[in-house]
Amino acid sequence: MNNSIYLEGIKSVRHARGWDRENTVPVAFISTVNGYHAYKRKPLPGRSFVMKCIPEPTNRFDRNAVKVVAPSIGDIVPDIINMETRSYPNQQYVHQILDQAIGHVPKFICNILSHSISVHRTLRRHAICVYMGEMVQDQGPKFKVIYLLEYEPNVSLLTIADHMRMTNCIASDDFYC
Repeated sequence: MNNSIYLEGIKSVRHARGWDRENTVPVAFISTVNGYHAYKRKPLPGRSFVMKCIPEPTNRFDRNAVKVVAPSIGDIVPDIINMETRSYPNQQYVHQILDQAIGHVPKFICNILSHSISVHRTLRRHAICVYMGEMVQDQGPKFKVIYLLEYEPNVSLLTIADHMRMTNCIASDDFYC
């Protein structure tokens, strides 16, 4: 899938939520959600199913871990509640995966999120994740997604770049400001 489709997806999500009028500094990563092999929950593609990125400070393997969680019932439009996310024989529906873990954020993005939330408190809101419908194979199946971070209006791109350097973020995937 062409990255311009992902960029349009970012613009669409920001516009639908009114964030494009807030003067925040958006930073997006095109990456994957890891852990499908363990959770076996497939998200609905598109902006109507915006997932949350929740820090896991008690994760015994990585104190900077961040999990991707399906939206709550109040965060989706009622029209999609009975939509199928996985087909037969492992059928799964939106209402079955609400508020459930979908997977984990890759390490380099986790480090940025944890640092931005706990150290500098520079994010306007929790990071979000949108699945655009593409799966990739990389040591198992993974969902290709957009991670969107919304920084406070007074945060400069230079400060954000410094956060990435401090957390050893090497953007092996695509990164956009």
